[in-house]
Amino acid sequence: MQKKILVNGECSLLPTGFAAVSKNLCQGLHDNGFDVCELASYAHVDDPNLRQLPWRAIGNMPEKNNPSQEEVNAYNSKVENQWGEHRFNDVCLEFNPDVILDARDSWYCEYIQRSPFRDNFNFVYMPTCDSSPQNPEWIQLFNNTDVILAYSDWAKEVLLKQCGNQINFKGVPAVGIDFNIFKPPQNKAKQKANFGLREDIILVGTCQRNQRRKCFPELIEAFAKFLKVASKNIAERTFLYLHTSYPDVGWHIPTLLKEFGVSSKVLFTYICQNCKLVEASLFKDARSACKRCRSPQVAMPNCGIGVPTEILAEVYKMFDVYVQISTAEGLGVPVIEASACGVHPMVTNYSAMEDFVWKLGATPINVKSFVRESETHCYRASSDQNDLVNKLLEFLSLPEGLRLAKGYEAHLGAKQYYSWDRSVKVWIDAINSLPKKDIRKTWLSPIRIHQPITQLPNSHEHMSNEDFVRWAITNVLGRSELLNSYFELRLMGDLNLGIRGESTGGMYFNELSTLGTKPNFKQFNRQDAMGELVNLCNYYNHWEEKRYQKLSQR
Repeated sequence: MQKKILVNGECSLLPTGFAAVSKNLCQGLHDNGFDVCELASYAHVDDPNLRQLPWRAIGNMPEKNNPSQEEVNAYNSKVENQWGEHRFNDVCLEFNPDVILDARDSWYCEYIQRSPFRDNFNFVYMPTCDSSPQNPEWIQLFNNTDVILAYSDWAKEVLLKQCGNQINFKGVPAVGIDFNIFKPPQNKAKQKANFGLREDIILVGTCQRNQRRKCFPELIEAFAKFLKVASKNIAERTFLYLHTSYPDVGWHIPTLLKEFGVSSKVLFTYICQNCKLVEASLFKDARSACKRCRSPQVAMPNCGIGVPTEILAEVYKMFDVYVQISTAEGLGVPVIEASACGVHPMVTNYSAMEDFVWKLGATPINVKSFVRESETHCYRASSDQNDLVNKLLEFLSLPEGLRLAKGYEAHLGAKQYYSWDRSVKVWIDAINSLPKKDIRKTWLSPIRIHQPITQLPNSHEHMSNEDFVRWAITNVLGRSELLNSYFELRLMGDLNLGIRGESTGGMYFNELSTLGTKPNFKQFNRQDAMGELVNLCNYYNHWEEKRYQKLSQR
């Protein structure tokens, strides 16, 4: 009997990068005979489209058509619920998976490690390691995972080094793309004409979400510098093309265009939300009227309303060079997509983008400096604008035939390293490397209930904080496996300080994710610690009782 696999991630029907991983993982595992179930974040549990999938899929959100107010309130009670925690334990109890797969950021899926059923399944995890160093709480997550995979070879080295080579590392699946869609154009000049552009213009393109770590100010300023030093023939014909969104969670695009004086030299993708017409245009604010249907619903694509994948590929095919400068990347899928379309990439030479230099033949953009980020304590890169300007000058001065040849080199690299067949095989090899757990010792094992001690011991005043924490984890929480862990160290540290900051995920899980918001500290003593541990113990007992009730019904 094949292993039962629970794929935990964004709904495979959505147009997002994580959704593409879910879709292709589920499809590949299903095609290879595994019993697959998908826990689909951002999909309602009563979504009829889920029933059309060839594998079992369970929506994470409450019912859309007839929601229970109690469940809606529960779903909205904590941020982790949107990422799957809301329904995770119930799905595990119903499906009894042998293996859980996840490929998202650590704060999206840390709840898997604190599930009451963690001992009942194997966890195969591909974290989006986009910078260094990784946080101690993330390192604990990696060390307690049965198999670790990576999006990039750069991430592989970071993970192995920081985990002291103690993790069970099994490969670099990365991701794949559809090469039936993302492929070089037959004629780049006609490709531009199809979007109403002059056939002889030169496009410096990028496709990035408008968010903080995407360096739009640096890119636009570097382009403005390029126009001043390029030959008249090249400067007049060259435009920057931004496939992005505005407004969004990042930069104020019109301010940047005005500041650097390039409003007439930057093109954007616009889509009519009424008739779905897609066009390339100079900036015309966040909303305008459609030239075809006259509807005032033309806007830049965003996470909610994007252009179809086939149209996105047509946008890439217009580019003469692709530029990705950002502070860090877990992978950078648009670079792969553009490369597959025969566009030579230039990338910041840091994080996962370093892989593209040798896998895709990308031009590396030098890092000018590194800045430590307070939210994550990771180093973020600042790209050298002058280096980008010089490399754009050098590349765009090449004859068109040589530029196309370098683009085709990138296309071949994409096909070699970023196919879904290759990616899914690495996942399957990792799954097959795990021994199948005996269900009699996992989902059918005897009930494990711990009655927590609820009163401080009489001798606690004579105990050090270290001794008290070890006693409490063992006798109050009843989870001796958490001794000598990050959990123990953080609990002891907060008792030493006498204060504790609010964090998501309960005690000491995902704590740094909230540092960008207003801090909320409160006094913290041993009685407070006892209360937290009693609540956590009762949480574990609740789910053990539910498991035992189901077991009794067999």
